[in-house]
Amino acid sequence: MKRILFVADASIIHTAKYVDYFVRGNKYEVMLATYSQDNVTECDKICWLSERKISKAGMNFHYILGIYKLVKIIREFKPDYINAHFSYSMGFIAMVALFFSGINSKVSVVCHGSDILAFPAKICKYINYYVLNRADRIIAVSPQVARQLDAWHISKTKIFVGQYGVDIKELLPVERDVDILSIRDYVPNSRIDDMLLAISDVENIASKKIVFVLPYCTDKRMDELKIAYPYINFYPELEHSKIIELMNRSRIYISATKSDGAALSLLEAMAYGAYPIVSNIEANQPWIGSNKNGRLFDDMNSFKQVVAEMLKKDDDEFAECRKINHMKVKENCSYNLQMEKIERFLIHG
Repeated sequence: MKRILFVADASIIHTAKYVDYFVRGNKYEVMLATYSQDNVTECDKICWLSERKISKAGMNFHYILGIYKLVKIIREFKPDYINAHFSYSMGFIAMVALFFSGINSKVSVVCHGSDILAFPAKICKYINYYVLNRADRIIAVSPQVARQLDAWHISKTKIFVGQYGVDIKELLPVERDVDILSIRDYVPNSRIDDMLLAISDVENIASKKIVFVLPYCTDKRMDELKIAYPYINFYPELEHSKIIELMNRSRIYISATKSDGAALSLLEAMAYGAYPIVSNIEANQPWIGSNKNGRLFDDMNSFKQVVAEMLKKDDDEFAECRKINHMKVKENCSYNLQMEKIERFLIHG
């Protein structure tokens, strides 16, 4: 049985989608090495690389201290394949550890978007060069990410372009009691504060039920937001099952990212019937092609106008949009089909 080692944050859904697919298939011996203190995956072979918590603000320099431990894990487990998530962080750690281990494993790196399109410091660009040029396989979650890799002269022959997909369920009639839903990390690229300021000017907005889920938002900032916008329900994070439940109950999904890969939350919103109002960026354009299945906006003024317009509509007016979006995701980004393609690319080339 082939062995695969994942080096990734065990607390996030992006990791779980990959790890759980390989665990459930029973074709591989799977191990997960992580700096996280939590595990949302189905993997029972977990190696904790640090006792320190991951900082929501970034700058987790203690990752470097875990390299020696990862070297020992690689030597003992002797993986045939290593799959690392986010290029300049876990990709770098995995690549350095593999070098010192002396083990001959094939390495793949998943570029989720922000690690390529919105990295926090210039040094990350050079770390990306190092990692991606040495990786045997690369998964770019969107064409925009792939084009950036091409601009860095990374070989196209080792790049797979695509997201891992969405679990497609039958679209059933449900009560949609949440008017607006946003699920984005609280980082500058998400423009959360700009969205909040814009929708605060929408007429009768305080009478609407609005939910913002904000991973990586500090407790202090969360308290400030709750005081500034008392009519909005804020959550620092939720289990993925709770997020799907919210998608099913929501009328409108909003996102204002300045750059992105193929956003999981957008695909899930489309699959579960929330009307998407999202920024007019390259990653969103293939999914929101016309006003029939959502809206793209260029600035916060147009964002505010579209939100106000959509809030005035009866829920029945979104019925056709829901059918279009559900079918679009089902045909183009089903989880099992996408992961089968990814498996073939990673393992069989």
